[in-house]
Amino acid sequence: MIGSKNPNSLYDSILVGTDQGRIYILTKLTGKFEKFFEAHTGAVLALKWDRDHVCFASSGEDGTIKIWSRSCMLRATIANNKSPIYSFAWGHLNSSIVCTDALNLTIKPIQTSRSSISWRAHKELVLAVDWSLTSEKIISGAEDCKYKVWTEEGNLVYSSGTFSFPINSIAWAANGQHFAVGLFEMVMLCDRMGVSQCDSQLSSKTGSVYALKWSGDSSTLLCGTGSGNIFTGYIFDKVASFGSVEAKLADQHRVLVSNPETGLENQSVEWRERITNISVNSDHLILLTISQCCIFKMKSLLSPITIELRDNDYLVIQSEKYFMLVSLGSLEVYTYDGRLVMRPKQLQLKSSLLDPKLMTLNSEFLAIRDAEETNGNYSIINFDVVQSFTSWRLAQEKT
Repeated sequence: MIGSKNPNSLYDSILVGTDQGRIYILTKLTGKFEKFFEAHTGAVLALKWDRDHVCFASSGEDGTIKIWSRSCMLRATIANNKSPIYSFAWGHLNSSIVCTDALNLTIKPIQTSRSSISWRAHKELVLAVDWSLTSEKIISGAEDCKYKVWTEEGNLVYSSGTFSFPINSIAWAANGQHFAVGLFEMVMLCDRMGVSQCDSQLSSKTGSVYALKWSGDSSTLLCGTGSGNIFTGYIFDKVASFGSVEAKLADQHRVLVSNPETGLENQSVEWRERITNISVNSDHLILLTISQCCIFKMKSLLSPITIELRDNDYLVIQSEKYFMLVSLGSLEVYTYDGRLVMRPKQLQLKSSLLDPKLMTLNSEFLAIRDAEETNGNYSIINFDVVQSFTSWRLAQEKT
């Protein structure tokens, strides 16, 4: 079992679990195992960093979920089930974990003072589960050959039809707009409500798809199969629109732009690097690549202004005068001529803030609502974009 890497670590740590119950820490810088330790009795079945990459959790054949510090010290054991825990996912604010439990799904709080939530999810053994931060929905797959979408309270949103093979893996994209489902020699792409959008039949003798991992920009999917092969998939036909303006990602290097009001129809905008994200308003088109932010004027769509990026997992939010790029490591506000206006260093960006519904930007202010409530209230932080300081902080009562 190979866990997710930690992008904030200097050495780009990778977790590796074995069938003997050990967890190894591999550093990308040296390509060597830094350390290992005994974690479970029996095989390690799942490994995941928390959403802020502060600690990680593991589950195993022994029916336990354990939380470990970055120095591999045991912090807590939050589950001790009778059956193996095949899959789990971190929840909102890293305050809970949803895990498989035979035919059930169970949400285990990190704090022992809170009670668990459990419900019957499938008629056969549940093999896979994931939890989206942005869509606030849980997805599951099982040996009954179905996948399902749930609310965080355990209410059923969608149930698929019965397939010919068990659902071995399932994974939300980071943006919460779609998820992938893996089964025997096939991968499916579904929208956030669960409806299948397309499927890809893999070559014969690849076996079942046991692992799925999205890139941080939600554009690329890695699939690990029973044969040991790894497949890469890309999302095409993504559409960004504003009023009558529409930009469509035609392939990895090309965007088609249309505006019926100006007579513009499928004008091609091409870029040498792979395009990971697109955003548009009435005056500007923004393309994000793996290393650059490209700003095009809608009037010409020629000679873009480029900004070098330190990360490639960015959320883009546009306003009339400014736009901002948000990642787990930074928040930056720019003018459309590429000038940096603001980079609030006092703001501690957690994964819970990487949600466009919690941010808004106009010509004067940037407002961010904290996803974490305190005593029933949410905090709203308002930044003056021009003066680049925090103008006020408002406590909003939860409704």
